[in-house]
Amino acid sequence: PPKKRDLQEYIVLYFAEKDETYFSWFLHYYERIVNDKAIGIVQDYAMYGHFLDIKQAYVIGMYKALFEYDLSRNVPFVVFKEYSAMREVHEYIRTMRGLTIQSNDEYLRLRKVMRLYREYGEKTDDATVQRITDKLAEKHELIKELIAAGLRNTQFIDFYRKYADEDSEES
Repeated sequence: PPKKRDLQEYIVLYFAEKDETYFSWFLHYYERIVNDKAIGIVQDYAMYGHFLDIKQAYVIGMYKALFEYDLSRNVPFVVFKEYSAMREVHEYIRTMRGLTIQSNDEYLRLRKVMRLYREYGEKTDDATVQRITDKLAEKHELIKELIAAGLRNTQFIDFYRKYADEDSEES
């Protein structure tokens, strides 16, 4: 694709000409950044082996953001798309982790609880739980349940096993 000085030019052309080619060219030059973001997410959420799916979710979120984007607001697309892209990534993570959390709103609440849990020293004593309860204006028992659910879903077991044939070569 022809190289532009600024990636925003592809987005402007996309809207001016209603041609998705410009968005694909944007993605072509933005791919390195998407890869870096996906690698960071894989590492942050310990979802090794999910790089391509997380990258795909991120790109789908960017594409969805394109339909909500308004050029007249003078906000660069690379800034605007971030919320939508991460919403898609979190939806993927929520469903792939097998969480029993039914909605993105509930998952957002779980992430807030776990962020505070880490901020307050990763303790489950009553004082720490009460601090989180007070901060989020939730019930004490609900916060305890959310911490327990969050901990269950952050303790991963590597299911990869090495199998060897007779010559001890991995297959």
